[in-house]
Amino acid sequence: MRTINSDITRDGLDQAIEILEALPIFPALTWLWAWDTIKASYEHDDLTEVWEKFFYEAGDEGWTMEYGTEHMQEHVNDWLVKNNFVIGAE
Repeated sequence: MRTINSDITRDGLDQAIEILEALPIFPALTWLWAWDTIKASYEHDDLTEVWEKFFYEAGDEGWTMEYGTEHMQEHVNDWLVKNNFVIGAE
């Protein structure tokens, strides 16, 4: 079992918050969650085309964490399918 250091963990989280707060996007945590979902779902090495479309459309998609992470993940996966980046489940 891995030992987790409380101070290192808190410092890391504090640094992550500072980085997110400095980004010129809102809400940054929603963007982070969406991008992480995309990276986990997209099976190709080159994310350039996906990033370009994501960057210019993310603010207009209405993505929100308000209804929970499962809803958010479903919405992002639907976006990937709609834009032909992944094939939807049959």
